[in-house]
Amino acid sequence: MTLEVRHLRVVVAIADHGSITSAARALGVAPATLSTQLRRTERMTGRVLFTRLPHGVRPTRAGEVLIQRARATLADVDALAEGLDLSDVTRPEDDTLVVGGIASHWFGRFLAATRVLSGRRIEGRDDDSTTILDEWLAAGRVDAAAVAVHGYADLQPPPGCCQVTVVQSQPYLVALGSGHRLAGRTEIALAELRDTPWLLPRGHPDGTMPAFLDACRRAGFRPEAPVGPADVTYYASWLTDEGAACLVSPAYAPASGVVVVPLRHGVGSEVRLRWNPERVDDEVADQLAVALATAYVDQVRLVSAGADWWRAVPDLRPRLAAALRDRAPPLDD
Repeated sequence: MTLEVRHLRVVVAIADHGSITSAARALGVAPATLSTQLRRTERMTGRVLFTRLPHGVRPTRAGEVLIQRARATLADVDALAEGLDLSDVTRPEDDTLVVGGIASHWFGRFLAATRVLSGRRIEGRDDDSTTILDEWLAAGRVDAAAVAVHGYADLQPPPGCCQVTVVQSQPYLVALGSGHRLAGRTEIALAELRDTPWLLPRGHPDGTMPAFLDACRRAGFRPEAPVGPADVTYYASWLTDEGAACLVSPAYAPASGVVVVPLRHGVGSEVRLRWNPERVDDEVADQLAVALATAYVDQVRLVSAGADWWRAVPDLRPRLAAALRDRAPPLDD
């Protein structure tokens, strides 16, 4: 199932009215229907969003986070629908190619490779959310976008836009301090980390966070998160000094004192390129796909090709889509 704007409106309406019955009345639906939609939203996010009380509901901590983000997202959606003046983010007047992407270690390389292949001036815009990037694509703020898609929520491109899979399989790894009891393993089952505190993935309800929480639920535990969502780049001391763990991609370069170990049957994603065919023709789209594959391979090989996990568990390496394997540097040795 895919988290959509309507799910966000349900959550915000329940929060605003304090009860499912009152929110259902305001939205013009039956309370049972709204309850069903709330349960679906909770399954997709992997969290209980409201505590049921004798006379209404109260947001949980996870619900408060989602509600805050939902309000911001809905404000953007409503503003776009009302014709908000986007002069501060409108596209350049010249033939600049505006490329969006998931904030990642390979995005800068992707922009540089795109400039070389296309010969055009490039402007980059990144975000943590595929949903936000899709909204930019639909609104014309970007011409193309490199997005991450998780199996639990196979988000489709905006109407009229095209897509191609570039990285067919991207496993997420776990980063640990070198002193952690499991740091010397060649691979780890997620359930073995049930008693380890976690730095949760950052981002929105369409990304790595709910995919990770769903994987933890299937492994039989709910992760302890003393800090909450945090960027491992700035919180590496929590791994080395506090014994925490964090999901990272194969493009992550470990800080001093941090090791990376693959998760068996853990969390994974695909990297896809999406574009507006009115701004990007087939030839440029093909160039962008090759540039994205090249940038991804270059970054991953730079930080991972010599790592212990890369040599020890070759079947967990990322894989490019078959159509691009002969057109980008190889990911295999």
